[in-house]
Amino acid sequence: MLRKLAILATIFVALFLIVVVVTQLLGDKPDPPADDEFVGAVEQFDPENVKPLEDPSAIGTSSGGWIRSLDDKNRVREFRYDQLEPLAEYEFDVVGPMARLYLSPQQVVQITAATGRIIAPDNFPQSGTFRGGVVVTIFKNERAEGPDLTKNSPDRALTIELDDAVFDAQSGKIDSLGAVRLVAPRAEFTGRGMKLVFNEAAGRINYLEIIEGNELRFRPDQSTKKDGAPDEADNEPPSAEVGDKKTHYYRAQFGRDVVINYDGSTIKADTLTALFALRLKRSEETLAADRVPGNLLAQVGGEPTLAEPEPEMVMNWKGRMIVRPVEQRPRVLRNDSDFQLVLSGKPVELTGKDRDRITCARLEYLDSLQKVDAIGEGAVPLAVDAPRFGVVEAERIQLRLEERVATLLGRGMIAAPPDKAEGDEEGLPAGFAVRWSKRVDLELPEDDEDNESIRSADFQGDVRIDDKQFLMEGDRLKVTFELAPGGKKRRVSEVLASGGVKITSDEGNIAGEHLHLTITGGKHPAKLRAKGAVSIGDPTQSIKADTLDVTFTKPFVDPEDGKEKVDVLTAVADGEVVVGMEDGTRVAAEQLTVDGAKGSAFLTGSAARPVTVKQENMTLKVPVLAVSEDGGLAQAKGAGEFVLDEPADEKHPDGRKVRVTWTEMLDYNEGAQKLEITGEVVAEGEEKADQVNRLSAERVTLHLVKVEGEDKDAVDERQLLRSMQAAGKVVLLSTTWQDTGRERVASRLRIGGERLEFNNATERARVIGKGTMLVEDYRPTKSNKDRGAVSISGRGVTLFTWAKSMTLDGAATDLMLDGSVNMTHKPADKKQRVVEMQCDKLLADMKGVGGLKALETSEIESLDIDEIRATGAVRLREAQRVITAEVLRYLGSTQTVHLDAAVGRNVQIIDITKPKPTRAKKIRWDLKRDRFIIDQPGF
Repeated sequence: MLRKLAILATIFVALFLIVVVVTQLLGDKPDPPADDEFVGAVEQFDPENVKPLEDPSAIGTSSGGWIRSLDDKNRVREFRYDQLEPLAEYEFDVVGPMARLYLSPQQVVQITAATGRIIAPDNFPQSGTFRGGVVVTIFKNERAEGPDLTKNSPDRALTIELDDAVFDAQSGKIDSLGAVRLVAPRAEFTGRGMKLVFNEAAGRINYLEIIEGNELRFRPDQSTKKDGAPDEADNEPPSAEVGDKKTHYYRAQFGRDVVINYDGSTIKADTLTALFALRLKRSEETLAADRVPGNLLAQVGGEPTLAEPEPEMVMNWKGRMIVRPVEQRPRVLRNDSDFQLVLSGKPVELTGKDRDRITCARLEYLDSLQKVDAIGEGAVPLAVDAPRFGVVEAERIQLRLEERVATLLGRGMIAAPPDKAEGDEEGLPAGFAVRWSKRVDLELPEDDEDNESIRSADFQGDVRIDDKQFLMEGDRLKVTFELAPGGKKRRVSEVLASGGVKITSDEGNIAGEHLHLTITGGKHPAKLRAKGAVSIGDPTQSIKADTLDVTFTKPFVDPEDGKEKVDVLTAVADGEVVVGMEDGTRVAAEQLTVDGAKGSAFLTGSAARPVTVKQENMTLKVPVLAVSEDGGLAQAKGAGEFVLDEPADEKHPDGRKVRVTWTEMLDYNEGAQKLEITGEVVAEGEEKADQVNRLSAERVTLHLVKVEGEDKDAVDERQLLRSMQAAGKVVLLSTTWQDTGRERVASRLRIGGERLEFNNATERARVIGKGTMLVEDYRPTKSNKDRGAVSISGRGVTLFTWAKSMTLDGAATDLMLDGSVNMTHKPADKKQRVVEMQCDKLLADMKGVGGLKALETSEIESLDIDEIRATGAVRLREAQRVITAEVLRYLGSTQTVHLDAAVGRNVQIIDITKPKPTRAKKIRWDLKRDRFIIDQPGF
């Protein structure tokens, strides 16, 4: 539709031709060539048929005659008549007059009429009246012999036909009350009544009026070339001096009810105003009138072909056409060849052959810039209604054909027609609309492109796109189009958006300061680059970053629904990346790389900003993290940290905090339900402000199990610990302090070994291989009542060592040591003596202590053990005594030790203060009184 606006330039042709003719007839001209250089024209007056006057210095009564003379400007002129009748001095009635003015050997102006009355003081008509078939003709040809002046000459450049003409060369007036018809090779103009006042001194028209306009027809020149060189005068600086005989400026006004028809398109307006310049040229130069219709149409309308001739343009109007001079060059005109046309109305209407319709208050055209402006004002807004494409609203549309751009200025909208059918693929989709507040810049195709689509559209200012499938908002949006195969239509190839861009749809959303999207085949995304506060998400996850680069796969047909789709091939998010999951998980990193082909993602951090994963009360920090598309596989290489911060509850009023660090790698496999951490693993748990548990090892492996939630109908799965293995310099340390400042230790439990296994289902922890367990209890003793000199367990320091294994059975609350077991107990009460014991195996019943759960939480009220059973080569040393037995059984409730001998052997007690040892099969040791009782004598 924008291309059709250029047709209004052609209405200027007839007006320009009229002014040129009058100026050529009456204006100042250069000196003609000398007589010996004058070639003349093909058809001159024949002396044999028409005799010259006997007295060539005066015109007399005669039946046919002719005369050649020079005017006061030294221009060659000829006058012929069929019959001439004198009336008074220099006044004659004339029949069949013909006057010729030789502007040059190649250009002749001829005037003929049926009759006339003339005043000819210098043997050439100076004033008078021509009546009946008045014809003004310009002959022009660049041949050496000059133009052909015969009746059917092909050199007729222009013909003006009048019913009558009253002229006065002295005052420069020409009046005609009858019909006016102008005929040129490509233009025809009709009207009624003409008034002309020419200022010969100034070399300009002072007034030109067509009393009643009728019709203008224009036929483009099919031989015109679009790349024709501009006229030399176009590059010369314009003159603004009053009285300059070389260049003059004019304003022309066409009356009312202006209607222009061209190639099925129509323009309707109330009035038409034209501003233009007339530059007089030397005879050897091309008339400006020849350049205007040819080059102008070639520039704005495209080059016609013989097979498809350019359509004829027809303009009608009612009322007057008035031309007046402008004293100074209008600022809007850029050079002497420039002109401006302005159509105004309530409204101006442009209707295309495809029912496209533009309405506006004013329509302007400036030739030098090939610029068309459609302007809305007040009660007459600018609107475009294109049934195939949509509706357009704007404050102003500006078309610059020379630059191949168009601009929609001010607040506006482009929308699909309200009655657009679903599934109609031509034009905008049903329900689509784009709005803006500032402007839209459109880049138009080059002249040689065989299509009428735009090359790009740049929307600016509060841009909003509404579609049934998505909503887009931003400050600026530029869409670039490419030629589809066949070169007839264009399709979207690139989209640039900036300024708080946000796109939302049912499937997800994307936002950022800048978005750059390339399109494949006009339908599917090929690449996406976003930067500046980027966020992208769908109902299951979201990504925020400084920049985002995405490449998509080639379109493929989805076997499920048969539709053509694309998938993400690669994606890279950079700069403060934050990933949010549907379950509340948040991941922060410096960079996120997605490999769609492998179905994996890779997150990278830095020393200042490691990869951080937060899920409810859990936080993971690693330098790099690789995860599978479904999250089932995850691997973090390098040193990392995991923190669990549980809120306070009834059991833990201060809450609980667990921190795990490592130096090498974390590896998670959801399918195998396995989590493995390697490299100087350290796990610390804070139960209270005065209590810390710590596990260190070279490798920790967790085996998990999925369990359903309480609601069987809901998808509620949780992962719980099934078992754990720790290997390589394993140390379990639990410490409590007597003060929150952690200066005085209250109690401490340390278990060390090469391998630790824990089964959560059986609540059994096992150290495989040799190891140690150190129990320290520095809390004040609650009561010393019934405490004897000897204590095997309780306050103080107790060290266990073993060679084969240690098993802590949480369910049975038992501690089992195997292989060269050693126990050393140093009581906190200095009155009590240190006890050392060796045996093959040791079983301790910790029911009173709380068993494994007590060790896990360090909620150990007392380290007193209910019962200890040591077997196999038992050896106990206490102060001056050494006791050997096969079985030792300690009962904490009675503070007694029962000693049993192996078969065929005795229990032996060696006291260095006594002369001989005590031997028996069974001996009972009362620890409160430090007394030995023989229950079964020995041998």
